Amino acid sequence: MIVYLVRHGLSEANVTGLVTGTPADRLVEQGVVQAEALRSWLHDAGVKPEAFYVSHWGRARQTAELLFPEAPWQEDLRLGETRAGTGAEQLLTEFLAGWPDFYASNANLYPGGESHLDLKAGYRDW
Repeated sequence: MIVYLVRHGLSEANVTGLVTGTPADRLVEQGVVQAEALRSWLHDAGVKPEAFYVSHWGRARQTAELLFPEAPWQEDLRLGETRAGTGAEQLLTEFLAGWPDFYASNANLYPGGESHLDLKAGYRDW
């Protein structure tokens, strides 16, 4: 079995420079172009997945549906991002100005959110 892991295309949160954005975040036009280019590559490579999983994030679902529009995508919350709480829609530069050592430990909790260890443990309470 071959497993393909695909990251979403360029999103509004990426362009804005946010910590993570929110599950409502969508692709920008360049992200759509990236997903369409990957769709072409996957098609040319003859990739025919047997199962399709996607997170609940809009940018991930949008990318997935551009790759294989007819696929029966199954949403799995475990594939989502770390819940960044009140930091999610902060500019990353501003967040790091207030928490310069935040990324020094995966146990650090986002304010009002979870840690990267929580994400790894599968904790979800969206």
